[in-house]
Amino acid sequence: MTRTTSLFFVFALVLCVFVAVETVMAQGLIVSSFLPLTGKDARDGSIQEAMVRKAIIFFNNRSKEFFPNNNFQISISSVDTASTVDGALSSAKDFTLTTFTLSGQFREVAEAIAPIVEQSDTIHYTSCSSQLLTPYNTIAQMVPSERHQGAAIAELIVRFNWQFSVASLSSSSSYGSEILSAFISRALQLDIAVLSSQQFYPGTQELWGVMQTTKNSLARVIVNIMNVKDMKTVIRFADRLDMLTDKYIWICSDACATEDIFRDNETNKIDTKLRSKLVGLLGVQYQTGQGEMYEQFLDEWEKEDQFVYPGSGQRSTTHYAAYAYDAVLMYLHALSYSVANFPGVAKSVNLVLGNQAKFSFMGMTGLVKMDETGRERLATFDIVNLRSDSLKAGYQGLVIIGKWNETRASPSSVDIDDLSKRFEFVYKPQFHGGSYDFPDLDIRNSFKYWSCQDGEEKTDKTGKSVRLEKPDGGSADNIDIDYRCDQFIDCYNMSDEWGCDVSFPVLFIVYGIFLFICICLAVFCLLFTCVFGFCIKRKRVRASSPTFLIILCLASIIGYGGLFAFFGQPHTVSCNFRIWLLAVAVITAISALFTKSFRVWRLYRSPTEIKALQDWQLVL
Repeated sequence: MTRTTSLFFVFALVLCVFVAVETVMAQGLIVSSFLPLTGKDARDGSIQEAMVRKAIIFFNNRSKEFFPNNNFQISISSVDTASTVDGALSSAKDFTLTTFTLSGQFREVAEAIAPIVEQSDTIHYTSCSSQLLTPYNTIAQMVPSERHQGAAIAELIVRFNWQFSVASLSSSSSYGSEILSAFISRALQLDIAVLSSQQFYPGTQELWGVMQTTKNSLARVIVNIMNVKDMKTVIRFADRLDMLTDKYIWICSDACATEDIFRDNETNKIDTKLRSKLVGLLGVQYQTGQGEMYEQFLDEWEKEDQFVYPGSGQRSTTHYAAYAYDAVLMYLHALSYSVANFPGVAKSVNLVLGNQAKFSFMGMTGLVKMDETGRERLATFDIVNLRSDSLKAGYQGLVIIGKWNETRASPSSVDIDDLSKRFEFVYKPQFHGGSYDFPDLDIRNSFKYWSCQDGEEKTDKTGKSVRLEKPDGGSADNIDIDYRCDQFIDCYNMSDEWGCDVSFPVLFIVYGIFLFICICLAVFCLLFTCVFGFCIKRKRVRASSPTFLIILCLASIIGYGGLFAFFGQPHTVSCNFRIWLLAVAVITAISALFTKSFRVWRLYRSPTEIKALQDWQLVL
């Protein structure tokens, strides 16, 4: 094939692509939307579809702002998933592949249809599973991944200086495992002391062992990562173990940070008594609709016909409806950018999603900004608090008291000042009992101790107001009660041994007097031997070898003195002296006696040959 022919084919291919793209741009874009229009989630699905249609109308009325050179219009083609995995797979059999697909499904359904829609640019606006991002590079998420919740909870704990005593409770579902893994990873970076981490099967009704282990860990901050049903079970056992008190702080992930954990399944009423016990609960939630754009939308939403737009006619929407609206706008912004900067290939799969990282805009859920891949939204969470004062306004739910924004600090930062920048609080958190003062979570068990100065047993009810000292030879005052009557004098005034069954101070005094008398006798014998053995020489004293008598007297003095090392407070020095002084004394005394006996044996070994032995010869 000649070079001219090759260039011709390349030119023809580019021309075909360009014509195809221009044709699509002229005809418009069909948005395929997987939604639960029937089944248990039908209400939410219908409202989400209404929001998508509102977003499409918003765009079609302003299409020239996005595509100045094209009369570009979009429309929606809905696919009913029937609120189940099987329903989604059944409907997907007849699915006609389009350029852009919206998915309003939660984790299980979203993961099931992912292989079907992977040939189309797809944005999930309800599922927040990071598992969708790994194998499929044509799928993006408008809702931040669940793993960001783990980091947000860990940083919230550090923000309030509670990192010294933490425990985690989570279900073993993919939701619980993903957030728990992120929490533990971030906790290690931030030096959070996770004293206990317990997991259980979703739906488990017997959690006594799990909760007992958590309580025994002495953790004061309990992180809960589970759904509403499991959280109700945890609360039931926590109440039985007296853990719903001001001694504990409870923190929930988004699935259990809701008033539904107090709602009775049969009567659908809030258990206000149980709710009052958990006042002070904190949690993280995906932020809801907010800002000027959202308020303007609600003005129109209130006036809409609810038969045309399900859920309208009131000044509120479902939680994820605003995310559906922003998902449409995000893709159209990216498509507009691609058309302007990559003519001819603007609608190729994965190119548009990649361009989502190049810009941001203010949507109905606040600032919409994607990460560097363009496939995952940078996380912003609402910090919520269960408050007693909200009841005055008739509101049963959790109140938004602040926000956590991932973009305000480096993801791996461990600097406290940097982490504080991620938080923006508008209200002070309220804690158990309605107090706004931060609770003292350094709660310790009470203990008994002995006061040497006062000579009596006392109790520290707080477990931290008295500092126990070790009686290791110093002048200890407050000592552990176990030192009382332990047969050692631990107080400088011996008060810890007075009044015991065996009064060791009296025994030590009597024994000390006896030893002192023995030492005095040994000193007297030493002086007597020196005077009458060397100064005023007496024959009988000289015959007894005064040198060895002196050695025996010195050994006796050292031995009796060494017994005083057993008196008083045990100490390393005194314990060492016990061994050395007694050993030296015994060996010295035995050596002197042995030498004297050896002299007698040596002199009378042979009666015919008697030869005198000098003391210095025997010593050598």
